[in-house]
Amino acid sequence: MTTDYIHTLIKYSISCLIVLFVELLFRLGYAACQACFGNTPGKQLFGIKIIDASGRSINFQKAFKREMLVLFKGQGLGLPIIYLFAMYRGYKNLKKHKITTWDKQMHLTVSYRIQSLWVRLVGVTILIVSIILILLLYFLLSILVFGCIFFIWFILI
Repeated sequence: MTTDYIHTLIKYSISCLIVLFVELLFRLGYAACQACFGNTPGKQLFGIKIIDASGRSINFQKAFKREMLVLFKGQGLGLPIIYLFAMYRGYKNLKKHKITTWDKQMHLTVSYRIQSLWVRLVGVTILIVSIILILLLYFLLSILVFGCIFFIWFILI
């Protein structure tokens, strides 16, 4: 193995670890919102409510477990090809059984409230802006990480 190959491998490994760390922070944030406020902002905006078998909002532990199940079963860990298959399988299962596999596994109920067209348009706009901001954050973090790696690399050489 050449040193260039090793340096490239280290750079990409660090980038992957940072992305996983940021993903974990987001999942912890979702679980904290769910536990503290009974919902996340997006679910609240679209009229979605997740409750346990007793009819109460779920606690942090259940919310975090649900987020991890969604990440693994519903999003295939975000891995490019696996993600598509996981999303498709989750969609087909939801259409067939009217419940996702992770909610069924955890004995959770998801209720929906019909929203007005205005609320849906605002929600979709917020969703699009959020996605753009998240992509920008990932881009800026990768620049920061690569900058730090190159800085350290030049110091060591």
